Amino acid sequence: MLELEGLEKAWEVKPLVNGKDIMHILRLKHGPDVRDWTQKIIEWQLAYPAATADECLEWMREAGAKHAKME
Repeated sequence: MLELEGLEKAWEVKPLVNGKDIMHILRLKHGPDVRDWTQKIIEWQLAYPAATADECLEWMREAGAKHAKME
């Protein structure tokens, strides 16, 4: 089943962007928010396995802006 979904090595997925990128793009400080965004990025990558780092950064900007409006 995992092979059909292209997820046979999903546990090996590394985030396309690192914590420094997350903090810079979203204007965050070290802490649980960075960890939460790292998890969101991995989930996004699994949903879009052919995506690039630039596409991930764009998604982060859009999702971060939506999140900020909700606060």
